[in-house]
Amino acid sequence: MRIAIANVSETIGETEFRAAVHAVQRQVREDFAPLWGMTASLRVLKINRNAAPDPDAKMNDVIMYVGETGDDPQVVKDAVGYHFKNLGGIPYGFVFTDVAAQINEQWTTTLSHEVLELIADPEANLLVLGPHPERPQELVLRPYEVCDPVQGDAYDSDGFQVSNFVTPLYFAEDAHPTLLQTNFLNLKLDRFGVRPNGYYSYLDLTQGRYVDVFGNKTLGPQMRDKKTRLMGVARRATRRAEILKEGKLRLPRL
Repeated sequence: MRIAIANVSETIGETEFRAAVHAVQRQVREDFAPLWGMTASLRVLKINRNAAPDPDAKMNDVIMYVGETGDDPQVVKDAVGYHFKNLGGIPYGFVFTDVAAQINEQWTTTLSHEVLELIADPEANLLVLGPHPERPQELVLRPYEVCDPVQGDAYDSDGFQVSNFVTPLYFAEDAHPTLLQTNFLNLKLDRFGVRPNGYYSYLDLTQGRYVDVFGNKTLGPQMRDKKTRLMGVARRATRRAEILKEGKLRLPRL
């Protein structure tokens, strides 16, 4: 997979941005790929709002923007220009630095989070069978999200904070206890569980909708809803709901 990352932020300098992308690339190559057997090539795509179409843009499978919420073409009409000029239909995503700040997360952690989940499930349509969080004897379908359950945990890569991530054993039905490293940092986490400040969603087949489970159970409903919106869960859930309606969800081979 080839991922181009463009800086459209008014607060991030080019030197810092390039160093951060390099740090995430190192995480992908040295930490994520050996455990998951999947990797990606990251590169910086130089872009601005009035730029002519980049002839190299089509050489990428995905383009990710790092900016503020006002740069999102779904929110600000002016941003649509550079989106269509430079992408030409290539799938794209956003990392919002201002939203990351609101949830006390480094923007590089958010970028790492999105890159790793993009590698693991590019189409956001993979599901895996897992136990129901309240009735373990029942099974539910869990989206193949590799950072959500541990998103409250981060570590250093070349001086930048990057996201912790779960290992394939996290989704395993059976595993030997001595081999049970469920996340890269090897913090306490049961299979299909959730860390403090993490979350996950599962598909409720009886109601045909996704249900969110938060690691921080002390949050009240209003705070959970606010945090859900800020973290972008609502947007991903909407996308999954559309895929569900179209019948495009599929189970991964484990």
